[in-house]
Amino acid sequence: MSLRRQTQNGIDVVRNSVATGIFSIVRLLTALSVACLCSAAARAELPGAAAAAIEAFRADGARGWAYTQTTVDEGRKTIERFDPGRPELVRWTLVEKDGGAPSAPELQQYRERKARRVLTAGPPPLKNQLDLDTAELLEETPTRWRYWFHLKPGGGDDRAAVHLRAILTISKTAAAIETFALENIEPFSPAFFVKIEDMRTVMTYSLPTAGGPSHLLRVEAHVRGRAVLKSLEQSVVVTYSDFEEARIRKE
Repeated sequence: MSLRRQTQNGIDVVRNSVATGIFSIVRLLTALSVACLCSAAARAELPGAAAAAIEAFRADGARGWAYTQTTVDEGRKTIERFDPGRPELVRWTLVEKDGGAPSAPELQQYRERKARRVLTAGPPPLKNQLDLDTAELLEETPTRWRYWFHLKPGGGDDRAAVHLRAILTISKTAAAIETFALENIEPFSPAFFVKIEDMRTVMTYSLPTAGGPSHLLRVEAHVRGRAVLKSLEQSVVVTYSDFEEARIRKE
């Protein structure tokens, strides 16, 4: 399965509680567990504002908001619109594919794929997998903290967990998460004949304001390694825009 398809699977799930995961890039990384990681940083108890930010965190952003999702992968671009005010099976609309309007077969395939994902249960929320007792303070400034964490087990069949870590940048003034990164700390094999040398996913969020909540703005995913006997290296960037508070309607 290509990184483009894997990442799309994860983004669909990360965004609309329809989580199926990013490895997918989001799928492998959101279903992790992490054992013992080593660091020179000091073990630190989380300040109240940091703990509150994690408690309020939603990886897919605020509920009840429509948005446009633009995915760029190896020069190919896909534009979609998500509207939670519509019935569940038709909340996603394929707006543009590779610079043009999608064909009828592409639209049909798209609708069927989205419908299958709606029926698929996803992994637990990312915040629930952070082991808060293992918080390591990497950096502190007058306006933000940077911590990294071990993650709680996400399943007995997880072969990637011990090789990964989560890094959070937390705003002190807004008590909100600005970035949530997941990355490997050493090469690993998540599946037979697959070797991952480098993997990193970074999710960037807006800060809440009087005019609106925090939104997921950007997901950057990169992976480099080998699959079977071939080299693998891909990067995917997904951006979110045109946020509107959804109005519930029947169709």
